[in-house]
Amino acid sequence: MSFQLARCRYNKALVWEHAHRLGQSGALGYALQEITAAEEILNHIRSDMTLRRDEEMLRHKAALVDREVHVSTLGVSLSFAAGQIGDAWGWVQRSKARAFLDLLSFEEPIDGSLLSATHHNGRAQELLDQEMELVRQCQLAPPHDRLPICQKLAICRKEMSNVEALYDMRLSRGMDSLSEGRLKAMFPALEDVVCVDWVIIENTIYMFAVRPGSKPVAAKLALGVDEVMLWIQSNLKAEYLRQPRANERFRELDSLVTPLLAESSPGDLLVLCPAGVLAGLPLHALQIDGQLLIERNPVVYTQALRSYIIASSGDRGLWHS
Repeated sequence: MSFQLARCRYNKALVWEHAHRLGQSGALGYALQEITAAEEILNHIRSDMTLRRDEEMLRHKAALVDREVHVSTLGVSLSFAAGQIGDAWGWVQRSKARAFLDLLSFEEPIDGSLLSATHHNGRAQELLDQEMELVRQCQLAPPHDRLPICQKLAICRKEMSNVEALYDMRLSRGMDSLSEGRLKAMFPALEDVVCVDWVIIENTIYMFAVRPGSKPVAAKLALGVDEVMLWIQSNLKAEYLRQPRANERFRELDSLVTPLLAESSPGDLLVLCPAGVLAGLPLHALQIDGQLLIERNPVVYTQALRSYIIASSGDRGLWHS
């Protein structure tokens, strides 16, 4: 029933988007409301799936992942249409975080460094213990007895969202999403950082760039997905990369990083989060204003900013060195 409800809200968002394109006043706002509601329903489904590990759950997971991709893509498009760049960036972060989580599992073990943050916060530890106990009860209970336990679990997780000490843990498990305000906390001692995301909407590629503590900016790139895929098929082969003119061929892709000329400075640390077909490209080998990106800037690759936070959480001192 929940999947059907999410699909219904998604389809209503599509109808309102079409009405917006036809010029109906207020239609875009309704479309955004519907797509946000669809995402919330899918988030509840995702949380419920952590309670089961059987064949039926795996089938539902495949359906969930497919539906989330469509919902996120439409969410980004509608946010762009409304001129809400920050919201579009938020949709991208949530989508990439969920994709990273799906590569692991719905309920991977909590990292010890993240758990340590709760040891000195009584309320955080209490809620975490309560959640673990409710999950255990739900897994052991027969299907007809699970509803009241799931209701208690939903209340518990809602309370967990209000406890700051649990933020990194919730983020690592896909229970929370990265916000603009949290970026500053990621790099407490570094100011010269630019986080870069690429997102694909149909055949169009967009780049987001944001400095911690600032608002994200977005740019529509000159190259489309079809052109990039054609370049990969024609050039990204071992026999071609050994040829003397191999580096010259990469100049055809330089526009994938061109916006960084305005949005970053030489020496800035660039945290690159490519998407789709771009994930297999050596973006650091592209040029900005005639200079290789890797020569202009130190570069870090990550699948999602969420995974970068988790990887660095075990050594916060790194950012103070």
